[in-house]
Amino acid sequence: MLKVEVEMKQLLIVVAVCLSLGLLAASVFAAPPTAYTNIITNGDFSSAFNGWSNFNVSWDVSSGALELSAGASYGSVSQVTAYTAAANDPYNVTLRIGNHDSAARTLSVLLMSSTGSLNSTQCLFSIPAFQPLSTYRILTKAPGAWTNIYIILEPQIGASGIYIDDVNLQYWPAAQVTSTVCTSPPTPTPTPTPTPDIAVVWALPTQVIAGTPQPAQYVRFSYDFTAGEVAVSMLLAAMMLVLMSAFIIWLLIGRSQQRRT
Repeated sequence: MLKVEVEMKQLLIVVAVCLSLGLLAASVFAAPPTAYTNIITNGDFSSAFNGWSNFNVSWDVSSGALELSAGASYGSVSQVTAYTAAANDPYNVTLRIGNHDSAARTLSVLLMSSTGSLNSTQCLFSIPAFQPLSTYRILTKAPGAWTNIYIILEPQIGASGIYIDDVNLQYWPAAQVTSTVCTSPPTPTPTPTPTPDIAVVWALPTQVIAGTPQPAQYVRFSYDFTAGEVAVSMLLAAMMLVLMSAFIIWLLIGRSQQRRT
C-alpha cells in the first residue's frame, strides 16, 4: 500500500512538472511583440506558402503575390503568430490587394485570438475590377486579450483573381485608437478623353434607291494641329491679307489715274 502511495505522489509530481514546463513554454513562445515590427511570417510570399494555412480555397504564388480563388462555400487563408496581445493593445495592419477580374470583389480581414472568435476585429474591403496591387490599412485595438494573434483573410465566396502581397502586422503602442478604422486606397480620377481641335463635318446628298429615299450620310474628319502648324497657318493668312491689301491699293491707284486722264 505504501508503495502505491509513493508511486502516486511521484506521478503527481511528474504531472505538475509537465504542466509547469508547458506554461513556461507558452510564455516563451507566445510573448508580446516588439513594437513597430512586422510579426507576420513570409508576408511577402517570397517563400511561397510558408507560415500560412489554407482552408477551402485555391491558391498560388504568381509574380511574387498570393493569388486566391474561392469556391462555392466559405474559405480562408490564415496565419497564427507567436505573439500575444493584451486588451486594448493597438495594432496596425497594411497589405496590398489587387483584382484581376472584370467584376469588383471583396476581401475580409480579421484579427482575433487563436483560441476563438470572441473579441475579434474585422474590415471588409471592396476591390474594384482590374485594380492593380494597392495598399489597404486597418488601425484597430484588441477588444480583449489575444493568445497567439490570429490573422484571417477571407475572399468573397466564388471570387477569383484576388491578389495579396506585403501583409504587415505591427504593434503600435503609441497609437490612440478608439475604434477600428478601415482605409482603402483613393479611387483614381478617370482621364478625360481629349477632343480634337478642329472637326470637319459634311453630309453626302440624299440618294434614291429603288424609289426609297435614303437618309443623308454624315462623315466626320478630325485633325489635331500642332503649335508649329498653327503658327505657319497664321503666317500664311497674314501674307494673304497683305497681298489682298496690296492688290486693292493697286486697283484704287489705277482707277484714280484713269480719272485724271
